[in-house]
Amino acid sequence: MKSKIKIQFALLTLLFIAISGFCQIPSGYYNNAAGKTGDVLRAALRDIIKNGQVKLSYAKVYTSFSTTDVTTSGGTIVWDMYSNCNYTVITNQCTGGTSAECQGYAREHCMPNSWWGGIDDANHPQYTDLNHLFPADQYVNQEKSDHPIGQVTNPTYTSINGSKVGPCSWSGYTGTVFEPIDEYKGDFARAYLYLATRYMDSLSHWVTSYSSTEAKYVINSTGNNFKQWFIDMLVKWSNDDPVSQKEIDRNNNIYYNTTQHNRNPFIDHPEYICEIWSSSYFTATSVSEAKTISDNYLVLYPNPASGNITYSIYSSDISEITFEMENYLGQTIYKKKIETQNGQNKFDLDISNFQQGIYFVITRKENGDIIGSKQLVIQ
Repeated sequence: MKSKIKIQFALLTLLFIAISGFCQIPSGYYNNAAGKTGDVLRAALRDIIKNGQVKLSYAKVYTSFSTTDVTTSGGTIVWDMYSNCNYTVITNQCTGGTSAECQGYAREHCMPNSWWGGIDDANHPQYTDLNHLFPADQYVNQEKSDHPIGQVTNPTYTSINGSKVGPCSWSGYTGTVFEPIDEYKGDFARAYLYLATRYMDSLSHWVTSYSSTEAKYVINSTGNNFKQWFIDMLVKWSNDDPVSQKEIDRNNNIYYNTTQHNRNPFIDHPEYICEIWSSSYFTATSVSEAKTISDNYLVLYPNPASGNITYSIYSSDISEITFEMENYLGQTIYKKKIETQNGQNKFDLDISNFQQGIYFVITRKENGDIIGSKQLVIQ
């Protein structure tokens, strides 16, 4: 009996934490994205995150880091993903060059600003867009230069925290790239996917207008999208390094505590990635891959909900799944077997007769293994 009580208490605690974080997404913020896929979904998300976005001044980026990129709430130590230097926010910022690491931090464009001509005006909000601007050790920033992100086997430079610069070892590109450490690969991937969404009308224009930059190796000259090798890598990185509390806090701070006032949808809903882009890394061909993409198998919307929900399940090699709903006590209150086809499968469920509250939605394989799970709030 004590064991069961402990399990129930743990479930309640986890649910409280999950819902507390979830409720920080503004109510109805993603309503216009519901039921959409592919570039239709990408366009819907573009409109959502563009609406109300205010372009910051470049100086305001530095002061915003005091809110978005300190290691503790109200703290003063900069969260630097590029090195391990102990910087004090504002005090250790720099605008000039440095000769070694730990001499100052800069405002680093995750996507190099040269890719759109380095223009900072009202027509180029990406120049000061916090969703891809991070504080970075200035020396590492110099070594990164205008190179894309990628994977490196034989680095020509390695920073104090293990970030690398060198020839790309990911199939599809061999030029020089910057590789962040594994702990932050998902952060970088979701930042680039944000850029491909917020600025989906501009990507190909940047490439054709500034054809000498390394953007041409990453962005297609037509279609406003990344090249497939790059998409595959971003998907892999995002799967292997899921959304962290650091990203959630930063996303909320950008929306609530800076004047920029928009969000990265792939932090709020990483399942949107598999709803928009195609990649072989969404196919569970091994147990390890299945674990990394389990959350991408199940998509629920709207959430919170009343009346009806739609659940979308990606299936590559599973012909039958079991869909279950459990209440906070761990009791199964709904269960249904579903025949699936290869690809995305969508189903509707009437929840009007369910009591208000917090539920777990679970999908299982025929052998009982869990494919994906989500929390659902019924209003």
